[in-house]
Amino acid sequence: MPDCTHTDGLTLAPKKLFALFLRPRKAIELLPPEAGLEFFDGPDELTLGCEFTLRSSRAGLPQKLVHRVESLEPPLRLVTIQVRGPFRAYRLEQVFVPIETGTRLVETIAFTPPGGVLGLLLTEARIREEFAALYHLRRLAFAQRGW
Repeated sequence: MPDCTHTDGLTLAPKKLFALFLRPRKAIELLPPEAGLEFFDGPDELTLGCEFTLRSSRAGLPQKLVHRVESLEPPLRLVTIQVRGPFRAYRLEQVFVPIETGTRLVETIAFTPPGGVLGLLLTEARIREEFAALYHLRRLAFAQRGW
């Protein structure tokens, strides 16, 4: 299964940053509208085993992405998996590493691209480009907030 890792150094304490990511609506709001990702349905705060739905319109393809919290270790680790959506497999692990200036956020996405006709459009290379674009937009949002 291919994977990609993204790391950000942020000035927020791990506990504060973790709390932000426990609220998917708030975490998604960090991205500008051109990211094409929005919170659709689910709890205000994530708990172990809960599901939440995002709506994506990236790459011109509207999709609903249903994720489940697979592991929750406050304030150090959060793992979600896609249970319905375009990927044959998708797992996001977020690790919140305390550092002197705040938090090193290490995110690893393991994924298997879609099959069939959709897989012809959403190749591994294209998916990596999309992830990189989303992380770039989020990094800009973090910088605007002084994190």
